[in-house]
Amino acid sequence: MLKNGRYQWIRNFAALLLCAALLATGFAGVKGASAAAEADVTLTATDGGLTGKTAAEIVAQMGIGWNIGNTFDATGGMGVTHETSWGNPKVTKELIHAVKEAGFSTIRIPITWAQEIDARHDYKIRDTFLARVKEVVDWCYEEDLFVIINVHHESWLNIKDLDKKYRTVGAELAAVWKQIAAYFAEYDQHLIFEGTNEPRMAGSTVEWTGNKDGYKAVNYLLQVFAETVRADGTGHNDERCLMIPGYAASCSTNVMEAVSLPTYNGEVVKNLIASVHVYSPYNFCLKDTQKTFGSADESEVEAIFKAIRSVFLDCGIPVVIGETSATEKGNTEERVKWAECMGRCSQAYGIPIVIWDNGSDTKMGGESHAYINRKTNEWNYPTVVKGLFDGLASTERGSALTKQQGGISANAIWSVATGKKSEEAWKSSYLTMGAKSTWFAEGREIGITYTPNADGLGEPKLILDSETKQAWWIPVEPTRYEESGDKKVIWYDYATIMAAMKANGVTDPADLRNFMVITTEAGVTTYEVLVTGDAKVTYKVNGQRYAMGSNYPEDPVLEDWVFEGWYQTKTYEKEYTKDMTLSGDAVVYAKLRLKTDAERAAELTPTAAPTEPPAATPTEAPATVSPAGEPTPTPDGSHEAPSSTGWLVICLIGLGAVIVIIAVIMLLQKRKK
Repeated sequence: MLKNGRYQWIRNFAALLLCAALLATGFAGVKGASAAAEADVTLTATDGGLTGKTAAEIVAQMGIGWNIGNTFDATGGMGVTHETSWGNPKVTKELIHAVKEAGFSTIRIPITWAQEIDARHDYKIRDTFLARVKEVVDWCYEEDLFVIINVHHESWLNIKDLDKKYRTVGAELAAVWKQIAAYFAEYDQHLIFEGTNEPRMAGSTVEWTGNKDGYKAVNYLLQVFAETVRADGTGHNDERCLMIPGYAASCSTNVMEAVSLPTYNGEVVKNLIASVHVYSPYNFCLKDTQKTFGSADESEVEAIFKAIRSVFLDCGIPVVIGETSATEKGNTEERVKWAECMGRCSQAYGIPIVIWDNGSDTKMGGESHAYINRKTNEWNYPTVVKGLFDGLASTERGSALTKQQGGISANAIWSVATGKKSEEAWKSSYLTMGAKSTWFAEGREIGITYTPNADGLGEPKLILDSETKQAWWIPVEPTRYEESGDKKVIWYDYATIMAAMKANGVTDPADLRNFMVITTEAGVTTYEVLVTGDAKVTYKVNGQRYAMGSNYPEDPVLEDWVFEGWYQTKTYEKEYTKDMTLSGDAVVYAKLRLKTDAERAAELTPTAAPTEPPAATPTEAPATVSPAGEPTPTPDGSHEAPSSTGWLVICLIGLGAVIVIIAVIMLLQKRKK
């Protein structure tokens, strides 16, 4: 024992350092990441909550939403500085209330997790950050809002060689979503998980357009995400809606068609929602080069909604437009026109839209999307916001979706809702099909199925349009009529269509620009355009379209995937067999699942034994955080370790040990004296 207090300060200081080291070790999660589910999750608004609904039923309630952009998705800072590192204030309960009061039904919380991940320990997410996200989610629940959370600006995910390193990325994605799913498991169906944001090969020449290898990589990640959440098996994760964006969340038809629906336990994952971003027209929405929004721009927007309907909605897959906006550049009145158009299309097609708000009001560079002042909670552009809701109220919900399957033909390629009384209203009641050569060929017929109004009127008419020959209004006489229950069908054969064209100076089918179908009577509730004739079938695998050399495609052999059959529907509900004859143009879809670890191992020869763990576990050095809070990539695209928190713990422990040793030495020297 020391007989005086001369060295007491050394002992006290050493004790304090050791305590600090132990506390830091606990907070840093050095014990590993058993799961964030161990956190105490106290729900605030789930009593008698929303459960048992399908994705379509959830989407029907989501209305118009708002993004908390450039906040939790920022890539600067760490912990308390993360949320504000891009200049926005901390999210408050009052802000969430203001959004609800303005009429919004959904809030999307984009989240970047990279700087909150302890890469050395199974990608453990910092508990304090999860708790902060939970706090904001709870505020949304208190306002009875739908909430979307995702993984956003992840430097470990959006890598240039994603097409080659998707397994490694998938391992980290699985680890992150395993924790998020467990942490929020007890939250009801108001909470929606979005697997990624705009997954892409960042920095590559195809960053925003993608290619077949990029599509394959993104489909792999979607499969990993969906499997991880469904495998959690707790709380509401068996029924939670899962949003899946295609490559870069693009609204390009090619990209949307490239999405392969993930499967689980042999079936397509239930309650999927396709996630699409729409910033169109691009020069108006994201550039400074266009300040006006005209009729051509409105047509461009509507064409995107039609494409979304064709690719997803007609296949029974609901859609949410997770981001859309038009940058402010002193053109508020024109942005109101855009907002009304988006709101109208949202309601007509039954597709919720979530406007992007990044808190920036710079009016330059295409990134000025500050709809609300987050310090005062007052709306900067109330007329633009009002335009969204005015458009929403101007249209009957789902009016562009009315469709009755079945009937005379097996191949319905289009549908429309009610007809109009006057010729002036034709623009909103006619279909422009586009003159696809595969629809218009010898031996084919085009049929129009419709339900007359109460007076038995409303026969649609087929009109041809040829811009090249200036023959823009060519009526065609029907060749025959049929009835099927309360439906009627008008048929036009190839010879009749050709005769109408030639009579108006159009001799080459290639000069035909459009087929149009119109009706001028009110109360025509449904009609379909049908095509019969010899099938010209194509098939798709991971977004790659192939023309069939015969009536049945060869089964594909794909790395990392197991092929489980051909299907006539994108949702794998109707099988396609070799003895089947399809009428009209058709697409068949490959049902795929990821190979299991055992299947992968069985493919390897003894000389090619695995040099890395299977994809379900980390396969490369994982993402970490530098002292500045930014991910630090190594030359091969992986990430360095240990994290800054880990170094801090090591240094504190080491320093404490040194001081204890010094104190012991001095004590021994004192005793010798």
